[in-house]
Amino acid sequence: MSVKHALLALLARGPAGTYQLRKDFESATGTTWPLNIGQVATTLARLERDGLVARLDHGHATTGSSAPGSVSAASEHSVRSRGGAEPALADGVGDSSGTSPEAPSSKPTTLTASGRDVAAWSLTDTGREELADWWASPVARRAPERDELVIKLALATASPDVDVAALIQRQCQATQTVLHEINRARRAAGEEDLAAALVLDHHVFAVEAELRWLDDAEGRLARAAADGRRS
Repeated sequence: MSVKHALLALLARGPAGTYQLRKDFESATGTTWPLNIGQVATTLARLERDGLVARLDHGHATTGSSAPGSVSAASEHSVRSRGGAEPALADGVGDSSGTSPEAPSSKPTTLTASGRDVAAWSLTDTGREELADWWASPVARRAPERDELVIKLALATASPDVDVAALIQRQCQATQTVLHEINRARRAAGEEDLAAALVLDHHVFAVEAELRWLDDAEGRLARAAADGRRS
């Protein structure tokens, strides 16, 4: 998952502070991929370093650059409309607990843990170009990632002292529990929250696919046992 591009996409809606970006990300993904506030802060720091985002201070970019980091009056209004001032941490400092936003302020700034004013964030022109390239590019499906369950089952079939059938049954029960939890969240999300529905539907299909794979593996194991072979 590209946290970098997710933050750029959220900032395309308008400037926002660190805590607001975390809140917006979790809301957009149905709270299925929680982000640590420190991860958001460090990612923003890298984006700033690469010239993709700029800090806002009283509606003006503070990156030291000119046009790429400039902020319009509409952007200043946008950050106020998304919650105004909110408590945030300095880049690289994480606190997964989060903090409730304070009352809106007349300037789009946030406070660090030390009380120092820190600007909210806005896209630069370079950031908008990077985001446009991301939208236009398909997600590359490279070699499958290592899946602990797949590796575990493959090794189990070559281990005579492991009851593979029991292993599969236990995993099926655990996966069924996960599927019930996701379906419950999916029903709670409703159809009006399109973003959350899309994310949760993907989870449902992925878990259902795992259950089908386990069922196939169980049948394959039974056939292998009938043929007098294990692997």
